[in-house]
Amino acid sequence: MSPVLERSTRMMTGASSGLMLLLFLLFPMLVRSGNTELLSAAAGMSVALLVVSNVWPALLLRRISLSVDAPTDLTVGDEFAVEVTITGRVRHLQVRDPDGGTWFRTDAPVRARLPDVAARRGSFEGARLEVATAGPLGMCRALRRYRLPLPAPMLVGPRATPMAWVPRTLPSDAADAGGWSTSGGGDVVRSVRPYVPGDPAHLVHWPSTARHGVLQVRELEPPARTGEAVVLHLLAPSDEAEAAAARAAGLARAVLAAGGQLLLVTVERTGPVTARAGSRLEVSRRLARAVPGEPPEPPDGWPTTIVRG
Repeated sequence: MSPVLERSTRMMTGASSGLMLLLFLLFPMLVRSGNTELLSAAAGMSVALLVVSNVWPALLLRRISLSVDAPTDLTVGDEFAVEVTITGRVRHLQVRDPDGGTWFRTDAPVRARLPDVAARRGSFEGARLEVATAGPLGMCRALRRYRLPLPAPMLVGPRATPMAWVPRTLPSDAADAGGWSTSGGGDVVRSVRPYVPGDPAHLVHWPSTARHGVLQVRELEPPARTGEAVVLHLLAPSDEAEAAAARAAGLARAVLAAGGQLLLVTVERTGPVTARAGSRLEVSRRLARAVPGEPPEPPDGWPTTIVRG
């Protein structure tokens, strides 16, 4: 994907305004002097200077190429840096993020880091950048604003609102449908059976072994599994929607912290998504991609919390 030029402008600087004022004062004097050669020379030089100073900066900006890179995973409020690479040989450049960034001066070629703050949640595939120069004469300032593609989307997840979660038992058929393994034993002994190769040594039941004369092992009841389906229903882009995403993040983290199985139900640009999230990073990425829309119903049997905003 190539950079997209969003805006291209030129404006006269204070130096050019001062020159035009000086010419405004001098030309009547030259006219009264009657020296037509001097008047023609002054007029020609003034016009040439204004034309060159107006065209040159724009031509300089056409000589450079830009690319950007940024972190992949962030949280709202995080400070980060956009890495800007400018190729081409141009001096006296100014570069900034047009969304409230401050200008910094540099000469190209250069590789620099622009400080920024992740102000809002979302999945961002590009960054905006403004470059400007007044050229060596400083009489006209040319500015170009670009939208530049990122090598990988920048995913900004919500800053989680702390939430409490009371573990709720997850029916075995619901967990099986969600794709989780049912292997692993609990603490309650279901029965005792003869040993088979592969049984762990710590499951050997020595009293039964002594009684039967052959190795006997304990069969344990599988541990009770807990979990929650967290459904994020965003109605429209708004502060309320962002607060809902933050609550969903807090609830999802509470489920994971308690050892529960987490099913996130959201809507993304590509459509509804119902899938497991097994870590804070997965939660952040899923919620960063969440957009307004009607989420699907979670699978039958799952304890469910719907977060709306």
